Amino acid sequence: MRDTPAAAAMSPRLTALEGAGEWFGEIGGVGMTRPEIAQGAAGINPEVFAQALTLQLVPGILSAGREEHSLQQPASLLPCLHAKTHGTPSGMKSCATFARLAVLTGAGMSAESGIPTFRGADGLWENHRIEDVATPGAWARNPELVLRFYNERRRKMLACEPNDGHRGLVRLQDRFDVRIITQNIDNLHERAGSRHVLHLHGELTKQRSSVDPRHVREVEGWEMKPGARCPRGSLMRPHIVWFGEDVPLIGEAARTVREADICVVIGTSLAVYPAAGLVDLAPPDAPVYLIDPEPVHLRAGNARPGVRHIQAGASEGVRRLEALLAQSRT
Repeated sequence: MRDTPAAAAMSPRLTALEGAGEWFGEIGGVGMTRPEIAQGAAGINPEVFAQALTLQLVPGILSAGREEHSLQQPASLLPCLHAKTHGTPSGMKSCATFARLAVLTGAGMSAESGIPTFRGADGLWENHRIEDVATPGAWARNPELVLRFYNERRRKMLACEPNDGHRGLVRLQDRFDVRIITQNIDNLHERAGSRHVLHLHGELTKQRSSVDPRHVREVEGWEMKPGARCPRGSLMRPHIVWFGEDVPLIGEAARTVREADICVVIGTSLAVYPAAGLVDLAPPDAPVYLIDPEPVHLRAGNARPGVRHIQAGASEGVRRLEALLAQSRT
């Protein structure tokens, strides 16, 4: 848990945690149970499991000794913050004057743009087993197959366009300091115009060195060429967090949520990690809006008060969110 300084103090609780077999991981919009990963993707990195468990444990530690806060009146949190600004060009608004909106997006965010979740009822991604195309072992065994798989995903992604949900989040930048944390590997948020996007699971439009994760460069067009190498001589691989690998930006995502005034979840369930754990890190008095077309079942015994469910898809849900936030500020 390299990004979580408090991890050392928490490690005794990790070993005693019950129900670990029910942990969910979501990579690129695909939810898997811990036993399923253990059976289907050999070589699971225990640090990945520990990171997800940490997101379950941190909220309880951070909230120790605090009074519970009701979220019945979230409107009081929505007016612009009055932080001082320096060096802002005349006529431009500084993000420092806006309430911070942390938005966590999953596969449902991009589904309306035509990007499939890929994982079918049979557990296959585009007729491939996950362990054959989305693990470090797959890359070691057959890098050509892995490249073909991601090249095809990239080709399909580039043919898609941002939907009204993406564009709605861009409009909110005029009134909020919007920080997007996405579990998706597409670039639709950026193409719509979002300024601050953190990709938890990597970016399909980029490639990186197999030995030096700091060496990252853009993929030209839709096709990564086999045999491309970094300056140190190692193969360039898709810039994707595969099953069994650490999630390097989880610490930054956690900090973003802890500093949020409002939290929004779109296209991913609060029953699936890391979404559930990250939402738990939001300040107790921060309103949470969950946009999901399906009925929501909050986790028993650990449900946040004041979570508002907008039962709709991404585009319609963001439109309703815009209206709710506008009403709350008047």
